[in-house]
Amino acid sequence: GNRSSHRSHHRACNNNHTCHYCHDRRNNGTCHHNTQHNSDDGPCNDHKIKHIGVSNYGVKHLQELLSMCRIRPVVNQVELHPFCQQRDIVEFCEKEGIIIEAYSPLVRAKRLDDPTLVKIAQKHNKNVAQILVRWSVQKGYVSLPKSDHAERIEGNADIYMTSSWMMLICMT
Repeated sequence: GNRSSHRSHHRACNNNHTCHYCHDRRNNGTCHHNTQHNSDDGPCNDHKIKHIGVSNYGVKHLQELLSMCRIRPVVNQVELHPFCQQRDIVEFCEKEGIIIEAYSPLVRAKRLDDPTLVKIAQKHNKNVAQILVRWSVQKGYVSLPKSDHAERIEGNADIYMTSSWMMLICMT
């Protein structure tokens, strides 16, 4: 059952007692099914899992989980960007000390031509993707932009300073 699949996950972590477990609410029905990892017969019971994270948990689901869990989630991964701010979830997680991981901060590249974002990017000599990543980081989220292209990955990291300033800092 589920317990054996969770144990397989532990073995993959070499039983080093720093194993992390993340659960996406979209994969199973209700929150009751999703809290099995924290139940008496779940993998958290053998004290090998030290941290858990959840994905796509709304306020109601987080409240339910927190009311019955022994190991509190340390992170909730949700879609966040200026066009999907999910303020209720963010506020709840901040109040509960749960880290927010923002996936799809680049809006799946569907808003890279947004006039407001383009104007901001031009003003700061950045591209729109950099503005979106900066927005996410500035809000205090762990930003998870996706790219398979090295130059885009480097660009996504260049959200504060020009490359020449970064080189000067690295040389000192």
